[in-house]
Amino acid sequence: MSKARDLASRANVPRKNYIINGGFDIWQRGTSFTATGYSADRWGSRQSTSTTTFSRQSFTLGQTDVPNNPEYFFRADITSIGSAQIYQMIEGVESLSGETVTLSFYAKAGSAVSLNAVTLRQNFGYGGAPSASVIVNFPNSTSLTTSWQKFEFSIVVPSVSGKTLGTSGTDSLELIFQLPSTSLATIDIAQVQLEKGSVATGFEYRPISEELALCQRYYEVMSNVIYATPRINSTTNPLRNCNWFYAVNKRVAPSVTYTENTSWGSSSLATKEFVLFLGTAPASATTTRIETATADAEL
Repeated sequence: MSKARDLASRANVPRKNYIINGGFDIWQRGTSFTATGYSADRWGSRQSTSTTTFSRQSFTLGQTDVPNNPEYFFRADITSIGSAQIYQMIEGVESLSGETVTLSFYAKAGSAVSLNAVTLRQNFGYGGAPSASVIVNFPNSTSLTTSWQKFEFSIVVPSVSGKTLGTSGTDSLELIFQLPSTSLATIDIAQVQLEKGSVATGFEYRPISEELALCQRYYEVMSNVIYATPRINSTTNPLRNCNWFYAVNKRVAPSVTYTENTSWGSSSLATKEFVLFLGTAPASATTTRIETATADAEL
C-alpha cells in the first residue's frame, strides 16, 4: 500500500482527490510570497530569472463562474520574464502507478496566454541508486482567457514496476504547472483535483478541519505559547524544558524553528509526535517560554 493510499485509508470520508489543499483554503505560512519555496500549504514554487508573486486571492461573494461558492484562489503574478512553476508533491511515487487519472482545475489570466505545460513527474528520491525521474505531460493545451474556464485532462500514469527507490524517503508523484515564460502574465488557479478514472467529477470539498490536518502532516505552526518549567530546584541557571505535541503526527521527524522570550539557550529534539525544548535559564528569569515555532516535514 502506498503512503498516500495509507493516509487516505485513515479518514472516515473516502478521499477521491489526491491533491491536498486543492481549494487553496490553508495558508499557514502567510498569504503573499516572492521567494522560491512554499506558499499555500502543500504548494511549492520554483523560479529562475523570473520575478513572480504567489498570493491568496478572494472570490467575489456570490460569483457563479466557479461553482459552490469557494472562498479563495491562487494567483501567480509574473512581473519579470523567466522560468516559473508551481507544484505539489504527492507522498509516495507509487501513488496512482499504472492508473488512468484525470486532472481538473479552473483557471484564468489577466490577458490571453497559455501555460507552458501541465506535467506529472515521478520522483524516486535520492540516496543509494534511485531510478531517474519519469515525466509525462498532460496532452491538452491550456489557453487561458480573462474568464474562468474549467480544464480537464486525462493521462495514464507510468507504472513504477522495476524502478528503484532512493534511501531518502522523499519519493513522490509531483504535479507541476509550468507558468508562461515568454510574457508577463497574471495567472489564477482554483479547485485543483487529481483523481482516478478518465472522467472529471465535481470538486471534492472536505471539512476545513480535515484539510488542515492533512496539511499539518507536512507543516505546522504552533498555535499557543509554551512555558518551560524548571527541572532542577536551583536558583542559579536551572535546567528548564517544555514539550510541543503536534496537532498531527508528522511524515518524518521535522525540522523545527522557534523563538524564545529570553536567551535561555534552548535546543530542540524533534520526533514525529512532539518536540522537546531544553535549556538553561538565566538566574534573573522568572519565566521562560517558546513564543513561536514551526515544524517542517515537507517532501
